[in-house]
Amino acid sequence: MNGSLSSNAKPYVGIDIGGANIKLAIINFGEDSSAQTIQRVEEFDFEFWNRRDELSHVLQRIDSSLPTSCLLTVTMTAELADCFDNKQQGVQFVANAVKSAFPNRKPLFYATDGNLHPASFANSGWALIAAANWHASAWYVFKTNNISSGFLIDIGSTTTDIIPVTHGQPAIGQQTDIDRLSNGQLLYAGIGRTPIATLIDHVAFGQHRVNVARELFATIADALLWLNLIDESPNNTATADGRRLTVAASRKRLCRMVCADTQDLSDQQVHAIAQATVDKLLALVKKNLHAVISQFPKIPFVFLLTGRGSDIAKQAIELVCDGQQNSVQIKTIAATPLIRQATPAIAVAHRRRLHEQSKTCGDNCV
Repeated sequence: MNGSLSSNAKPYVGIDIGGANIKLAIINFGEDSSAQTIQRVEEFDFEFWNRRDELSHVLQRIDSSLPTSCLLTVTMTAELADCFDNKQQGVQFVANAVKSAFPNRKPLFYATDGNLHPASFANSGWALIAAANWHASAWYVFKTNNISSGFLIDIGSTTTDIIPVTHGQPAIGQQTDIDRLSNGQLLYAGIGRTPIATLIDHVAFGQHRVNVARELFATIADALLWLNLIDESPNNTATADGRRLTVAASRKRLCRMVCADTQDLSDQQVHAIAQATVDKLLALVKKNLHAVISQFPKIPFVFLLTGRGSDIAKQAIELVCDGQQNSVQIKTIAATPLIRQATPAIAVAHRRRLHEQSKTCGDNCV
């Protein structure tokens, strides 16, 4: 988003450093604290497992594009990338890279204790900084919508978060990824990078059942594009074969799922592969959503949706809450997929604003 900063504004910058993408958000707060504008949102492809040593350089380029006077806050999930021996090493690597790339910004890091911490906190508090973006998103979305309790559903390119919220905070705060995988609040599947072979093991061509190749030939983005559920993205080469995300290229990748060339399959058969894939993702989201709702029966059926997969989330809610539509409220929190995808970055920028207003965010903060 483009716009101009007022002369009295102090911009706040949020960065979400993931394993495959880096999201940047610049929020402009005027003199009136209630006046806020999303000044800029960007997403950068960054495959951590291949480009780890380039992180400082990429962050330095981001730094050079930021307003002279701004306050920076970071959240991350990149520590899970398998280029690190463990998550502690990953958190500390990212924290050091941020500190080095933004020497004059005094960056702070969001943690699952709800507080902001300096880079030095990564030495002892790395477990609280690791994968904290879901916590930031839940806090921000409910606060800015003036809703106390409900569920946040965030379906991104790689993962799905289903977060129960009470009194404006995640119902269970300091959770690890294992905790969240166990209770259904984290589903490691999304609408972009998830390999089709991890979702389906066969496809039906009429009366014939055909096993799919257990190989990274195609991702769910190919299925969604073929079904016209997302748009072509010719600049996106984060695909299974490194070629563009176009209908023609996706058709080829989908055919490869049954070891076929494009001339071997009809459009109807390609459609069958794509539909089976999307149906399976929907079933998984439905299963996890039902599990989370069942654990928190007192939380009302209020669903706030973010991430690029809000349409899948709506379908899952309708299936789980069938027959109870009168008590269901669903709200998609932003107009564009890019802004929804950048929710964690926007959230930590807002959290920094509150921190600067109060100057109290925990014993370890600066």
